[in-house]
Amino acid sequence: MDSVLLVDDEENVLSGYRRSLRGKFQVDTARSGAEALALIDRRGPYPVIVSDMRMPEMNGVELLSQVKRTHPEMVRVLLTGDSDQQTAVQAINRGDVFRFLNKPCPPEVLGATLATALEHHRLLKVEKDLLANTLKGAVELLVELLSLVRPEVLGQTMRLRERLRALDVTELAGVEPWTLETAVLLSQLGYTTLSDRLVSRIQTGQATGVDERVQLQRAVDVAANLIAHIPRLDRVAEIIRYQEKHYDGGGTPRDDVRGEQIPAGARVLKAMLDFDRLLTQGRSPQEALTLMKRRSDCYDPAVLEAIARQVQGTSNAIERLVPIHALTGNMVIVDDIVTQSGVLLVPKGMRASESVQAHLRRFVDSGQIGEFVKVHGAD
Repeated sequence: MDSVLLVDDEENVLSGYRRSLRGKFQVDTARSGAEALALIDRRGPYPVIVSDMRMPEMNGVELLSQVKRTHPEMVRVLLTGDSDQQTAVQAINRGDVFRFLNKPCPPEVLGATLATALEHHRLLKVEKDLLANTLKGAVELLVELLSLVRPEVLGQTMRLRERLRALDVTELAGVEPWTLETAVLLSQLGYTTLSDRLVSRIQTGQATGVDERVQLQRAVDVAANLIAHIPRLDRVAEIIRYQEKHYDGGGTPRDDVRGEQIPAGARVLKAMLDFDRLLTQGRSPQEALTLMKRRSDCYDPAVLEAIARQVQGTSNAIERLVPIHALTGNMVIVDDIVTQSGVLLVPKGMRASESVQAHLRRFVDSGQIGEFVKVHGAD
């Protein structure tokens, strides 16, 4: 039986609701906004909440507005008197309320509204689940494509993702973790259109010629335009489109966007890409950060500060040699791991995830790499 939460400061009203809805819905009740919020926290979000408008301390609109912020999946219904209808209409227009009902509300009207609200909740949940699975599948497919066409680029992408997960950018407004991580995973997708030589020069920060920069931006646009066609990935596409944009407005694309106007995720990605390119040149993290600070017009100061905190944390980590069979998911690879024939297996900076451990074990068991690797991080 579906659960609903009814909120009213009058106990006799709540008793009437419970009697009229008995056998049709699982009804929980609260006599104030604070009590309703505590009940939601304790028992989890309800599919539907119905609140009276006029209550002391926290009225119905205030309660449902807060529920919208904390549990947007809950369908919200407001009960009002005639004098409150304008407030209810405004709440509907803001999206705080799904429906409003006049008081006193006949039991059959309340029951029908609850049934409609529950069906709306079910459809929203189906859409959300379908969308989540579709997005996840689309991202996995594109990453798999990148691994097949440009395995060396995928290594850089995985390094970027690991660094992102350790980067504290919580103070940077507009950064959504899932959106930013997806943008990092797909940021190099356009490199599949470039030559091997140019990809190598880009990854080491040597692609400075005008023609090379034009080709790079075309590749970035290819990735952004492709991703923009996937529903709900429009923000990811914008991050990717502006990944080579300088904080002062320079770089690409060539437009008037600068500073805080650049998508927050793109500001993070730009700094992370350049940091990785400097490390690929053989610079230490401290040297890379120093060089980036000299070009501070290119980067968001808040992102540079976050990278500085990460570098400080990494520099304090103790590096040590451990057997490959003793790797754990908390360890980070310090040096590139290559086979005796020179094939790159795992780039430096990657976390020793379960898949990385299994990958390396196959090669150490066949004698193609040594038994020990240098790592930092906890056991």
